Amino acid sequence: MNHAWLRPLLVPCLLSIASVGCGKPTAASVCAHVASATAALPSKAAACGGYVEASGGACEPRLAACSEADLASIDRQATCLDKLGTCAKGSETAWYDSVVACSSTVGTLSAACVNGSK
Repeated sequence: MNHAWLRPLLVPCLLSIASVGCGKPTAASVCAHVASATAALPSKAAACGGYVEASGGACEPRLAACSEADLASIDRQATCLDKLGTCAKGSETAWYDSVVACSSTVGTLSAACVNGSK
């Protein structure tokens, strides 16, 4: 079977993996993921009365003291938010409960990460 059609897709994938340290999270990659995930929340929540976005300030300096494990935990939360569907009238509580459940995916962050995030 000829898989030559995969070649154009494979190179960008490998380059993107290499740019983030072979899949290891960096403050920059986590910040980009969090920004992308949270940017979609207002439109996902629009049918249910909206979503109040928290102002977090500059992301990368706030994550500078976070370990690789901390960054992976924060990235898991962004992935959870990415997977949220659109809120529908009548299911507001369940949708907002799902948003809160995404926060639980972070787990326990190191003291250095928490203190660096203030």
